Amino acid sequence: MVATTDLANIRNKLDFARSTSRAGVFDYRMKPDIKETEIEAISLEIWDTYDPAPTALADEIKRDLATLVELERKKLGTALSE
Repeated sequence: MVATTDLANIRNKLDFARSTSRAGVFDYRMKPDIKETEIEAISLEIWDTYDPAPTALADEIKRDLATLVELERKKLGTALSE
């Protein structure tokens, strides 16, 4: 589980990885999951969206997204590719 400010980039990475059968475009934390299940088993699910204030700084947005991911992980009771 990860958060991103660039969803199109994540979609492109997933498409590229599938077309080349290479996992190098993914975050290193995903490699064990990909190795175990193959790239085709990796999916993109949008669990929530976040609409930051227009005045929010990049660091604030990153911090807020990290907090949201942590809360979702706690709900699931797992670390999910930490």
